[in-house]
Amino acid sequence: MTNEEIIKGIKANLTGDDEKDFKYLREKIDEYGDNEEVKLELGHMLVDVMPKDTRLEIMLDMFSDCMRESMEKKCSPEELLGSLSVIMKEIEDLVGEGNVYVHEPFEQAICNWVLGIEEVKDAHVADAYKKFSAVLMMNEMPEECAGLLSRARKVCPADASVTVAYAEILLSNGCFNEAFEILRNVVAICFSSADLTDCYIGLGNVFLRKNLSREALAAYSLCHRYKHSEVKKKILDTLEMVAMSDLPDGSSALTEEEVEAFVEKYNIPTQPDERIIAMARKFANHFIDEDPVPDAARYFLSIVYDLTGYEYIKKQLDSLK
Repeated sequence: MTNEEIIKGIKANLTGDDEKDFKYLREKIDEYGDNEEVKLELGHMLVDVMPKDTRLEIMLDMFSDCMRESMEKKCSPEELLGSLSVIMKEIEDLVGEGNVYVHEPFEQAICNWVLGIEEVKDAHVADAYKKFSAVLMMNEMPEECAGLLSRARKVCPADASVTVAYAEILLSNGCFNEAFEILRNVVAICFSSADLTDCYIGLGNVFLRKNLSREALAAYSLCHRYKHSEVKKKILDTLEMVAMSDLPDGSSALTEEEVEAFVEKYNIPTQPDERIIAMARKFANHFIDEDPVPDAARYFLSIVYDLTGYEYIKKQLDSLK
């Protein structure tokens, strides 16, 4: 048989069911692995019937590779935008309408038990959205960035960092009240001290932009309740210095009573949502006592410890190593 006849015969056996045809073509690629012409043609056919989830993973990898290579080459913002725009459009097309994506187990728990979303897909699309939003801002395209992150919030509703990034863009566009409400409400799905710290920094920035320096200082002070504030120390020190410089000379230091009054006035949560900690503890106990899986137990216990700092949780974690 000629190569043309082989390819024609394979095409005749395609069913129109992408999943079945994908498996069939992969088998044929293995069968004709030594025939470069047939293998190349089958490769093109395979892309056409490839499951969307598989194509999405490939596009996400392409996005990461392109981003890394462009940064290594020190491409200009315009060049970076040009390189990534086509890939990002393909990613959004593959994500489609109404689909929800998560990247780690606890995001799925939040979708299922807090947000009431039953069906989710597993792919790190949030990373592409956030990185491309940064590229848009590098190219001074705030409206396009806001639109992208608004869509990202629907796609990745359990990723607090996406919502925080969206609020930051709203703030830069002068939408102070909307940014405030979003940041105040997203605390309910934060399951890391990093996200909580970013929420409080964002809230402080809202007040700073509104020239309410003492309120800004009160919001920033909430960060110090969490260990991740050590990572953001330089940023916090700078922001607090800016806020303090706007106070009248001779202003008194912020008291704990003032912070509590600020929290009450603006109805700002100062602790992680109780449901988040309860869920993390429940899953950790399950993977310790009922279905022992040390890695899973460590994952969920780490969330509890990160949010609470409880020493007995730390001892449990250490005992699992």
